[in-house]
Amino acid sequence: MSEQALILAGGLGTRLGELTKIKPKPMMEINGKPFLEHLISFLKKFGIDNLVITSGYLGNVIEDYFGNGEKFGVKISYIQEKELLGTGGAIKNAKDLLHDEFYVLNGDSFCNIDFKKLKELHVNSNSMFTLALTLAEDEDNEAVVIDENSEILKVLQRHTPESIEHRKNNITYINGGVYYVKKQVLDLIPEGKVSLENGMFPLFIEKIPFYAIKFDTKVHDIGTPLRLALAKEVFENVN
Repeated sequence: MSEQALILAGGLGTRLGELTKIKPKPMMEINGKPFLEHLISFLKKFGIDNLVITSGYLGNVIEDYFGNGEKFGVKISYIQEKELLGTGGAIKNAKDLLHDEFYVLNGDSFCNIDFKKLKELHVNSNSMFTLALTLAEDEDNEAVVIDENSEILKVLQRHTPESIEHRKNNITYINGGVYYVKKQVLDLIPEGKVSLENGMFPLFIEKIPFYAIKFDTKVHDIGTPLRLALAKEVFENVN
């Protein structure tokens, strides 16, 4: 069975202003191709060719361009978000299309990580939900703390005394927005609008084997015009 990934692409992209009036953020052009096409090409390198794309705002633009994915060497299914559901809610909404285990990633950000290593840790630790951690670029993200076995101990909220102290004494790793997931975890996620990071991660720490792997790379998102411009250089170095 081929590897499956759920790509979350239902956001509004409001920080890009006029650029997202006629196309959604994942379809912003980078070096002559939509950002999402670069992302799909990267996933294919790891044998991830069964894709489920959540779409909302201007989702028809994504579907019209990629179709069933055959032209791009992948299989693509789509699930509509009639309202913004948050990361947790979007995953829950796609449950009927998902395999027993699958990757999750954002359709508007890129991490140059080894997806096979993420899965390897997941399998070897018998994890139910596994995070790819990346290096913090600034102090505006929650630091993720793991033990010597890579199990997640806590997520430190930004700018708290504990977070500030941790950053003084440790290299800070944050949630890179890429996961490997056992489908049964979705039973813990309620229907409707749910944030994974704020709504579910504290529960996961208490209830399930919840692990993470560190990658010495950074997240590159296209959420602002400046970051969109920087993505051109990022993909020139990857492809």
